Amino acid sequence: MTIPYRRLHPQAVPPLQGSEHAAGYDFCCVGGLVGVDVEAWTARDPAIVKAWRRLESLGETTLHPGGSELFRTGIALAIPEDYRMEWRDRSGLGTVQGVTHTGGLIDPDYRGELSVRLVNMSDVAVTIHVGDRIIQGVFSHRIGANFSVATELPHSTRGNTGFGNSGR
Repeated sequence: MTIPYRRLHPQAVPPLQGSEHAAGYDFCCVGGLVGVDVEAWTARDPAIVKAWRRLESLGETTLHPGGSELFRTGIALAIPEDYRMEWRDRSGLGTVQGVTHTGGLIDPDYRGELSVRLVNMSDVAVTIHVGDRIIQGVFSHRIGANFSVATELPHSTRGNTGFGNSGR
């Protein structure tokens, strides 16, 4: 599958596959405001604009315990119509350093810059540098569904017990 992409920032790195059989494609962070509608982002969240400027000037930013920031990749994709991409933590950041993402499902019709909010769930500060691989994207088929109203649902052994009540 070939996925067209655009570099929206001069520091943007094309998505990278870590090894021949890697399931995900790594995305790197960029710093600064190149290609950003600064007025719109300032009106939406001035702290984000300040963080991007800081990342550009210092070349790094520190995620303090419990802290989060929105990181830019400088990349936009044209995901094929029957696919989607989901963000997944990179093992080194997620498992080893305790930095995770807050979610992200990229639809095939989205053409804007890919960004990701990272949260430091650890007890120690973690430094993220411009150019670091910060997240990976995993592609999967997008399956359409039809829904129909039912007066009753088929029986299951779990029934209607709440989330987290599967017996573990």
